[in-house]
Amino acid sequence: MTGGPPDEVRHHHPEGVVAEPTGDGLVLYLPFPESLHLLDPSAALVWQLADGRSPADVSSAVAGRFPGTPRLLEDVVRTLDDMVERGLLIDGRSL
Repeated sequence: MTGGPPDEVRHHHPEGVVAEPTGDGLVLYLPFPESLHLLDPSAALVWQLADGRSPADVSSAVAGRFPGTPRLLEDVVRTLDDMVERGLLIDGRSL
């Protein structure tokens, strides 16, 4: 991530995204550009929690569901960055 520390960045869901549960993950439909994305359980949880919370807050919530995961904050930040690149999330710095 570029810019300030990860705790200062807040991510949000883009308008028009449709999320449908599938088993223990999510399928996300983006209308523009039109695409489907299948998220596994951990990525689905990160996406659901990216509602204006800081990466540290998202990481804390994920730790409750996946305890004992090493380097969890790093993994969450990397997942958030990947979701921004794919258009699944909006980086709060761009709002």
